[in-house]
Amino acid sequence: MHVLLQYTKIILVFDVDSIIFNNIKLYANKLVNMFSFKQFQEPKTNLAEYRYIDGFYLVDNNKVLITDYSITARKMVLTTNGKTEETENIMNKIINFLHKHTSLNSTDFLFKTYETTTVVKLDFSIGSIISNDTLDGLIATLKKMKPDNYGKGNIKTQINAFSVKFELSYEDIGNYYKSRGLSLNDKYITIEKRANTNYEDGIFYISSPYHSKEHNEIINHLEKTSK
Repeated sequence: MHVLLQYTKIILVFDVDSIIFNNIKLYANKLVNMFSFKQFQEPKTNLAEYRYIDGFYLVDNNKVLITDYSITARKMVLTTNGKTEETENIMNKIINFLHKHTSLNSTDFLFKTYETTTVVKLDFSIGSIISNDTLDGLIATLKKMKPDNYGKGNIKTQINAFSVKFELSYEDIGNYYKSRGLSLNDKYITIEKRANTNYEDGIFYISSPYHSKEHNEIINHLEKTSK
């Protein structure tokens, strides 16, 4: 496995009225300076969202890029190019800052989710995990069909497995979260060939709603089972 690109995201959901915006704007410049953000966006509509874009922070002498940090009435979302542990380190710095300088009522979040996205070079074929009689028959049928160009020239085509996607759905979040008005959207695990690359390049886009360690377990499993 050779990681070409990586992004991790942490989403924190807080209880109602845990985040109050009275003083956010007053301390916006301090947060901008703390993480060298190049952009700060104030809410433009009634949907209050403050966004900090394109910053960085040193975590154990490693420069971690912060692509985006946003805060709303109940939620914080942080995206970086680091590992989940590094993103958590930065999120904790932000929460401690807000707890100290603004009207954030509590540093205790109600719910936390992760997302990890990587572009990796693998010795792996998507066809190796979806091959079965039904799919093999479908691909064989597709290969017999003409391409969408019915002109005079001859065009050769190739049918390859491009993407596999799994849905993670929340069947029951329990009374604790329901009583606090929390709803959770379905999430997806996606494995697909990176757009605009050749199959022989072995470059894949893989995203999951998991910690980067668990995400890497998916990648390692793919490599092991395809050999």
